[in-house]
Amino acid sequence: MAPPVNPLNDLQWNTRIKLLTDRGILRENIRLHPNCQPEKDDYLKQQRAEKWGFKVLGAYVGHNEYITNALQKKADQLEHLSNILIEFPNPQARYYIHRSCFNSKVNYWFRTQFPYDSEQLLHHFTSLQIKLIASYHGNLNKNDMEYHHNDLHSLYRRVILPINQGGMALRSMRSVHLSGYVCSMAASIHEISKFFPGWIRFDIQGKITHINDNRSDLYGPEIKVIVENIQRLLLLDLMNVFHQFHFSISLLLLILVLQIFLHNNQTFK
Repeated sequence: MAPPVNPLNDLQWNTRIKLLTDRGILRENIRLHPNCQPEKDDYLKQQRAEKWGFKVLGAYVGHNEYITNALQKKADQLEHLSNILIEFPNPQARYYIHRSCFNSKVNYWFRTQFPYDSEQLLHHFTSLQIKLIASYHGNLNKNDMEYHHNDLHSLYRRVILPINQGGMALRSMRSVHLSGYVCSMAASIHEISKFFPGWIRFDIQGKITHINDNRSDLYGPEIKVIVENIQRLLLLDLMNVFHQFHFSISLLLLILVLQIFLHNNQTFK
């Protein structure tokens, strides 16, 4: 239950909860947002924050604490899987499984969660990638990996390059993380507009005819930050081209598409 405009006392909340349970909703499925009763102690509010959310079509929606904990469980599962993969005796087969299967396991969450929610998952998955890369070079000891930390990160920047450029085609998870959400939104925005016409509408030619800024507070700033990060990292890419810092051409195209989108939006306004 979301927090109301005016605070309610315990009796009023219990009345609301009873109305829901009378309609067949199980009590354990009714969760209170921590701001529903801001006067409660911090421990209770923390517990409510961790439980206030749900999973829909594989993505997590709700309080930041709920989403963070849910993605942390996924990170733990990925770490367990990477440990099993490292035990695989054939390094070439291990590489193919890493490249073709393991890498794609985070794509869906990068496409469906806000980037700031999946930032921690990105860092954790990158560390698992580096651990697997180290295993191809016979470096399996944790202390050795810490000792060669800088060398392994330098190696990571090279192995994400395509094979014809001297890499291992393991892809940059940073570029997937930055582009995944906005690309997913761009691909589904016309369908979204059918269900939320009060937020955004298109004409029959596919051009934007209406955007409600009052209902874009959640998405607008997030997309702006993504574009700024892409531009910043692209500039670093150009500055470090001789160091083989790689950013895929898809990001260049993404910037172009987003700039056209923003220009059309400003023109419409």
